[in-house]
Amino acid sequence: MERLRTIICLFTCTALLFCGCRGVQKHSEGGEHLLELDLAARSGDWNRILEIADPASTISAEAYYLNLAHAMTGRLTDSLMYRYQPFERGLFLPVDQNQDLFTIWAAGEVWFRLGEMTMAEHSAILSLAFSEGHKSEKAFVRLAQINLITGDDNAAAKYLTQLLEYPEHRRWALEYMPGRQSPEAKARLEEKRALLPLSKDRIHPGSDAVSALQALMEANPGNLTARDYLLCHHILTKNITAFAEAYQPVPNAPRVYQEAILIHLAASNQINPAKLSEYCIDPPVFEDFSRYTDIYIRTSGNSHALEKDFRYSYWFYNHFARINEK
Repeated sequence: MERLRTIICLFTCTALLFCGCRGVQKHSEGGEHLLELDLAARSGDWNRILEIADPASTISAEAYYLNLAHAMTGRLTDSLMYRYQPFERGLFLPVDQNQDLFTIWAAGEVWFRLGEMTMAEHSAILSLAFSEGHKSEKAFVRLAQINLITGDDNAAAKYLTQLLEYPEHRRWALEYMPGRQSPEAKARLEEKRALLPLSKDRIHPGSDAVSALQALMEANPGNLTARDYLLCHHILTKNITAFAEAYQPVPNAPRVYQEAILIHLAASNQINPAKLSEYCIDPPVFEDFSRYTDIYIRTSGNSHALEKDFRYSYWFYNHFARINEK
């Protein structure tokens, strides 16, 4: 498996170099601020991200880190419509020849947190390949973490040995060195292994976030963060059909999910008491939907007439959101 992953990454590196990858350049938007967000994410300091990130920023990477921080603190769905969303790039950053080094690196963070180690490793290896002198402390740490979690002790030891050269990482490297791990280190690794997909050999194209999320949920139905990322991906890309297929209604579901499923029910002519009950639609949500629909029809879809009361609803996003990508 390690050889297969290496071959894939080598082909990707070659393709990016051939196409003139911007990965050797610095990130032009956000600068030091994005680096601070990245550091907080790598440290798992989600409250720090919530403190310093700007919800009004139209930089995709900032929306990405803010969504991840909300997800890791259990608030992704409650906060989703209350800030700028660059469609799917608010959840997943692309890895291709048009991206800079920062974006290629940052793209792996969400996959590492969700438990999809192949895609996380992909970003880390590419980041290392394009780093000066092919050395990057943060890439060494992440690659060591990934291989420890997937059980590849030989590969993990290789990166941990590299980290012994860095005083700030030496203690951590020694604690996690295969054969010398503390009970606490072993427990943390087992916790992360519970999120892994059932098939470690399953390879997803870098752009196929949906298949990767579905594999994570098949492996562990209790991976609620992966579930929310899948549903929110469908919501942000306005794929209501896919959302309806993936959604499993429960009482007191997040409002954004109820708003999305109401669009599906209306489009399929299924607005009736039985369906509203089946999908556990709260009466106030349906009342707001009816009012939104009345205003929309009466004003021929005038966004100004709807903005005051419905600016933060999914219905408003679904009708009027346009990407302002940076």
